[in-house]
Amino acid sequence: MLWRFNYVRLPLISLLFLKLSTRSVRMAECSVSREVQSDGINVVVIGSTGVTGRYVVGELLQSPEIACVRTVARSKYKLPTEYTKSMVVANALKQGKLVEHITDMEAVSNDELRGIFRGVHTFYNCFGCALGKAVSKERFVQIDVDIPVRFAQIAKEMGVRHVSLLTSAGADNTSSGHYYRVKASIEDAFHKFSFPVLSIFRPGLLGRKERMTIGAKLYSLKHTAIQTDDLARGIVEESLNVISGKSLPTGQIYDNTAIWALNTERNTKLLSVTTNTAVKETDTVVKETNTVVKETDTAVKETDTVVKETDTVVKETDTAVKETDTAVKETDIVVKETD
Repeated sequence: MLWRFNYVRLPLISLLFLKLSTRSVRMAECSVSREVQSDGINVVVIGSTGVTGRYVVGELLQSPEIACVRTVARSKYKLPTEYTKSMVVANALKQGKLVEHITDMEAVSNDELRGIFRGVHTFYNCFGCALGKAVSKERFVQIDVDIPVRFAQIAKEMGVRHVSLLTSAGADNTSSGHYYRVKASIEDAFHKFSFPVLSIFRPGLLGRKERMTIGAKLYSLKHTAIQTDDLARGIVEESLNVISGKSLPTGQIYDNTAIWALNTERNTKLLSVTTNTAVKETDTVVKETNTVVKETDTAVKETDTVVKETDTVVKETDTAVKETDTAVKETDIVVKETD
């Protein structure tokens, strides 16, 4: 009701933006109510338009274990090129597996967040400032700590079982670097919520084609790089392990080595699935071939029977012809004797 009283004081552009925002939130709430009724695992991703978040969403879209991927961001999600040719992802998008909530991350209300987190199993926090981005220390804390902590608070309230938290290699409360202290503080804040399972990912420098900032170059001198898609696959693979019921300790920290190990585990599973599928398809082909062979044998036997029956008919016909010839001869003899 307060918004209505303030409308007369707002400039025209602000009024239009407010109406559009309100409409998008209402549309999002309608979508959430439908999703909760569906079967499968629902997840929430923040930071979905960032370097890592985009790949995490891409991996989730092609994961059959996930029923719905809800994103909360200021702008529309853009699918990484690597996933644009995937028929699985294309079908997932067509079927509405991705539900986007485009809103101001700081202005979204607690009630709206409760709707977004309703029925959610896993919360992926990929939100934060890019390394070396020119923002004040205060603003950096607001983005990397305050906003995610508020989301985590609602996630905890709504019964989220698992949280995947993306921070950074070198996160340390005692570090001389402000960046590393902030990353440690977000880890501490998430620990306090006592989620059933909290997974912390501390990757090194993310390998990507974008031009590196000075901060990123300095960071790369201390920490080994990791490809963004490898990081995303590791994050999703670990969460699928939790979803499948695998017992994992809360607060587990994954560095580059552990993330690569998750990638290896994922690839092994995919190879196993591919091999099993190939074996099943081969078994099916063998069974179908055996069926064809049996049907062919049956057809051959039936043909043999027909041939035998035909031979019998031919013989009977020959006998009938001979008998007819004999009858004709006997008739000729009778005729001559009569004459």
